[in-house]
Amino acid sequence: MDKFLKRKATSPCRTDARRISKATSDNKENHASERSLPEDTVGNLEATSRLFSLAGLDVQGEIQQIAFSPSFASGDFRLVEVTPALADEIVAGTSELVFRGRLDDFPVLCTKNKTYSVVEAETSNTLLLLPELNFSQEASEGEKRLKLRQVQAMETRYLELAEVKSVFTGKLKELLHENEFEWTKSENMEQVEKNWLAFCLKWKMAAFQSFNFSEKFNVNTIFSYTFSDLLNIIQMSECELKDALERLPVIEHNGGCIIFALNCRSFLRFLSSEFRDRLLTELIELLDDDDEADISLSSVGVLAFYNALRSREPDRIIPMEAVKWFVRSHCNVVEKDGNEVYTIDERAICRSKASQLLRAAVRFELTNFENLMKQLLPEGVELKSEYLEGLTLVDEELTRGKTIRYLNVEELPENEMERLELLFSLRQKWNFDDIKPFLSDICGNSREMEELLNRRCRLGTVNSERIIFGLK
Repeated sequence: MDKFLKRKATSPCRTDARRISKATSDNKENHASERSLPEDTVGNLEATSRLFSLAGLDVQGEIQQIAFSPSFASGDFRLVEVTPALADEIVAGTSELVFRGRLDDFPVLCTKNKTYSVVEAETSNTLLLLPELNFSQEASEGEKRLKLRQVQAMETRYLELAEVKSVFTGKLKELLHENEFEWTKSENMEQVEKNWLAFCLKWKMAAFQSFNFSEKFNVNTIFSYTFSDLLNIIQMSECELKDALERLPVIEHNGGCIIFALNCRSFLRFLSSEFRDRLLTELIELLDDDDEADISLSSVGVLAFYNALRSREPDRIIPMEAVKWFVRSHCNVVEKDGNEVYTIDERAICRSKASQLLRAAVRFELTNFENLMKQLLPEGVELKSEYLEGLTLVDEELTRGKTIRYLNVEELPENEMERLELLFSLRQKWNFDDIKPFLSDICGNSREMEELLNRRCRLGTVNSERIIFGLK
């Protein structure tokens, strides 16, 4: 290849090249590029044609000669291997590739709706990057012409992409937990000052420590994030991030104006567990209140619930967005007389109440827990064992009988090995049906779960029942 690129044409070739150049000089449109080629490059056309003639090949159309560009710079390019479907999206302009994450994160590449892990691979072949190169079906037919194709870069490494099937929300929740929306009456200015000083130290802004906190200032905006902020940090595509936020107790709340001309922006705030528990308690009480005609199991009015909260807790900061989120997450939407009506979701109410109860104690005797739940749930709502899958762990001991404790799959480690180690620290052996709810979020389907257990655990069968005995 190098010899062909650098070869000097012989004298006969130079003479032939001059004759070819003179004969074609009148055709400006078809041969403009040839006149700009060096003499030895043009001479290669005749030399190559003679070579094909000796081989008995009748070559028609254009001949492409590859040469290194004067601006050759491999360091300016990175090659990425993509699927044909993704390549079509990029060419059509319907999708752009964006690297997301912080400097210490493993890189991921995101499109509008998918996330790909990135691994650098090396090939034994040398890959040449050319802005233009015609293949056999693209080359023009007719008179033989020479085209110079310049190599802009040369690589032996490229990036491989693998679609991330399960996008985890651990980092997202960690950021949102920095400034939860609390069940509070008013802003604590002493805490505001502490948070502001911490912020100044974090960003080395000691010059602002003398700021007058009594003026227009809202500390909640310091440790809060907009959707755009999260999109630059969290390693998810835009669509995946929106879906994740929909599943979390997060509201978009106007955090107010702060200094540095940030204007009034809407920040994403995570509702604290206390805030959600209080909304649940208020809703259950209103469901059992005969005076609240607009709040029942078959119909929950958002505005009616909001107004009831305001009248019962006039000093509390309760945004309308929080009420809307709570109703959406604990109700089903049904059509009634052409209108959308919210009806109580029995499963959601039971899970939230069980979570509230179990977080307050280490464990309960199962019968006591069930009796207590009957007293706490609104009339007409019945607890079922399947409602508690992935939320509780039921153990049976000779001395204490059956007990129940809190174990929320959403709070378990995202790393599969750490997850399994934690599960086997709680119980020495599991049957498949019991462990399945606690692996559902890291395994996309039953086949992936089977592969994980076979790869990491010791399996066996007892009385025709599959048992997982522990880690290998």
